[in-house]
Amino acid sequence: MPGVIVEGCDGSGKTSLIRALRNYTFWPVCHVVQPHKPNVPQMLELAACAPMIFDRFHLSPVAYGEALRQGPELDAYDLWGIEGFLMGRGYTLIWCNTDVDTMVMNNKKAEQLWEQTRNALFVEDIVRAYRRATIQSCLPTRRYDYHKNTPETAIDLSPEALARSA
Repeated sequence: MPGVIVEGCDGSGKTSLIRALRNYTFWPVCHVVQPHKPNVPQMLELAACAPMIFDRFHLSPVAYGEALRQGPELDAYDLWGIEGFLMGRGYTLIWCNTDVDTMVMNNKKAEQLWEQTRNALFVEDIVRAYRRATIQSCLPTRRYDYHKNTPETAIDLSPEALARSA
């Protein structure tokens, strides 16, 4: 069965998109934040529960690790294994990204896990790291900018289209 992974910097529109996806599919949502060496076996167990909508998954520890910590927190072998498993389950990746000023403004309005996301320079670093990670991803990937797209255009939300991605 298919699933969706929604990735992106804080303030990029992930939560709004996830709500729309959840309201359409009625799939459960799981928020995955595991800084400092994520637990790969646990991640695979969660992904096996498809259909599922993930609010962050395997690219967040790569992008945030690269931009804010000592480097990506998943190595190439872990990413290869995770991506292969996700592809086999029919997951689609949606990368939320909008302009940096909007993300910083959104992050200043709300409490954030990473205080650095209130600074445009750090947000730019996170976006660059996400861009590299999404380019390297083998998953079917869509980019979503809530200024330019509606949730319906982020992914074809018809059950037939979601089933075809499996």
